[in-house]
Order: sequence, then structure tokens, then C-alpha cells
Amino acid sequence: MNFIILFLILVPIKIFSQQDAYELLAKAKSVYKNNSQKSEEYLNLADKIFLMNGNKNGLMETQSLRIKIYQRNGKKQELYLALKELEKLSNEQKNLQNLVKTYKNLFDFFMEIEIYDTALHYIQKLKYLGEKHGFSEDITNVYGYLGSFYSKLKKYDLSKDYLLKSLELKADKNSPGIYSEIGNNYYYMQKYDSALFFYLQANKIAMEFHDTLAIAYTLNNIGLYYKVKEDYKNAINYFKEALIYYDYINNRYGFINIQSNIAQVFYTQKKYLEAIEICQKYYSEAKENEYIQLAYELSKVLAESYEKIKNYEKSTIYFKEFLTLTDSIYQSKFRMLNSECEFRMNMIKNKDKNQLDLMGANEVWFYLFLLTLAVLIILVLFIYALFKKFNIHWSNFFSNHP
Repeated sequence: MNFIILFLILVPIKIFSQQDAYELLAKAKSVYKNNSQKSEEYLNLADKIFLMNGNKNGLMETQSLRIKIYQRNGKKQELYLALKELEKLSNEQKNLQNLVKTYKNLFDFFMEIEIYDTALHYIQKLKYLGEKHGFSEDITNVYGYLGSFYSKLKKYDLSKDYLLKSLELKADKNSPGIYSEIGNNYYYMQKYDSALFFYLQANKIAMEFHDTLAIAYTLNNIGLYYKVKEDYKNAINYFKEALIYYDYINNRYGFINIQSNIAQVFYTQKKYLEAIEICQKYYSEAKENEYIQLAYELSKVLAESYEKIKNYEKSTIYFKEFLTLTDSIYQSKFRMLNSECEFRMNMIKNKDKNQLDLMGANEVWFYLFLLTLAVLIILVLFIYALFKKFNIHWSNFFSNHP
């Protein structure tokens, strides 16, 4: 009898605790865009209740929301830990939907921090998961991710082929991302009108689905189209419109990228002081957050702008920064080439002929050798020209004083 009474008392408490946890989770979801700190407080409380009740499905939901918060705020270490925890929980619960999303997020994470072999490892895991459970390309988007990877490798024809294949196989074609990526490939191949066609398609879809990040991204791309067409008024207008959306979602990488694009337009228009003002405002933040490509672009504009206004002292400082960042970028390209080669070797070992393109592994190493040689020659010539132009002596160059 006592056992029955105890059971009747404890069961409502357990049920109430579960409900309370889900209420906290709902509160966290309602405030995470505007107050991420408060959202995390709700999530921590919900986690404790879910742990007490052994509710792993609830824990997966809290981790999923944490991932969104860390992605928005650029907290890389916390993001990685949350992703690995969600991967573990998803495997334990055999939640394939969460596992697919987690593999995609891990690919994006490692691409962003330029650990390309690990990024491709997660694409392989995503591919095998899809084959094992019969997931379509619409769900896994393996071709889409490979297209994104090869775009970064500057193999635009190959990237475009993967992306178009992904678009063809997708049941739901209402994704602006893939249209933007195809547009980027045409842009890099200097087929600008084709690029604009895909950018406009992407922007239209993003607007229909109220996808703020996609809207910002596509507006920036359209601005780049007008920039290369030397229609600077339209370019600046689109860049400024994109800034509003990036600022709204607090996406600092996107925001600084737009500022860099605006500064480049000002430099082209010979508005050197305006270009310097923008670059100086965001250069330190780009370096601190390890936005190497952005810091590279900003340092280049600073060095060249100071040269134009004949402030050679500061120009030399930023040329040094530019050289250092150039080296970092080429190291990144080498890592990507090496990762691609390893990826191909794994494909060959697994006898997966369908994923192989025409370029063999030996050709990759040949191009790697040529790229290494070209980089060394370019760096030597650049340093020589820089020293000659500014009449810099080696002793001054390595001095602690600018």
C-alpha cells in the first residue's frame, strides 16, 4: 500500500518536471535571436531536468538550439563541443534526421576553420549513411557539399557539375543556397550574366521563404555583379542593403565582408580616405576572429590606399601584414589539395567509381608541385619589388620598429 502511495506521489512530479523542461525549452527558443545569454540560461535549466529524467530526446533538442546560438555568435569551441554531443546523442537514439544535420554542420564547421580532410571525412559519413538507409540526394545533399568544396578549390567546372546534379536530383528545389553557389561558379569563370541569373533566382526564393541570411548573401552577390560591371552606384546600394540583414542577424563575418567590398569600391573610385576609414575599423576584428581571407583583403586595400596618399610608412606596415596573410592563405590551399588527394584515395580503396572525376591522383600531385613552385616565385618577386619600390633595407624590414 505504501509503495502505491509513493508511486502516485512521484509519478506526477516526474511528469511535471518533463513539462517544466519543455516550457523552459520553448522560452529559450522564443528569445535566442534577441537574447542568446538568456536563452542559454533556460537551456541549462532544461538540461538538468532532462538529465534527471533520462530524456535524451529532450537533450537533443537543447543541443540543437545551442548549436544555432553558437553559430550565430561565432563561438567556435562551444559549437564544436555541442555538435559532437549531438552526434553522440543522435547515434545513441538512432535519430537519423539529427545525425544527417549534425554531419552537415560538422562539415561546415571544419571547412570554416580550414581542416579540409576532416570536413571531407564527414561528407563520407553522410554519404554512407544515405546509402545505408536509402536517403535521397534531397536529404543528404552530398553533391551540393562536394560542389561547395570544389568551388573553394577553384575547380569551378567540376563544382558547377556537382551542384547542377544536386539541383536535378532534389525533390524540393526551393533552396536559395544551391542557386547562389552555381552563380558563384559562373562569376569566378567570368560569365557574369549567367551568374546574375542564378543570383536573382536565389534572392527570389530567399525572399519568398523569409530566409534572412540567404537574403543578405544574395544581395551581396548581386552587389558584386554590379561592382565587376563598374556600376558602382548600384553595387554600393546592394551592399548597404545586405548590411542591414547581416546586422539584424548579428553575422559578423558577413557584415565585415560587406564592409570590405564597399572599401574596395571606394578604392576603385579613388576615394582612398573613405576606404582607409572602413578598413581600419574592421581589420583588427577580422584578425582577432581569424577571418583570414577578410583580413587579407582589408590589409591589401589599406596598403595600396596609404601608398596612393603617399603615406609610405603605414603602407609598408600593411604590406608586411599582407605578405603574412598571403602565406596563410596559400598554406590553406595546400591543405585543401592534400585533403582532396586523400579523399580520392579513400574513394579508390572503397571502389566508389561513380564519385571519381577525370582528374587522377597523380595529376593532383603534379598541380600541387606547380602551385608550390608558382607561389615561391611570386613571393620572391613581390618582396623584391616591394623592397625596391620603398628602398627598404633588410635590417629595417626585420626591425621591431615600423
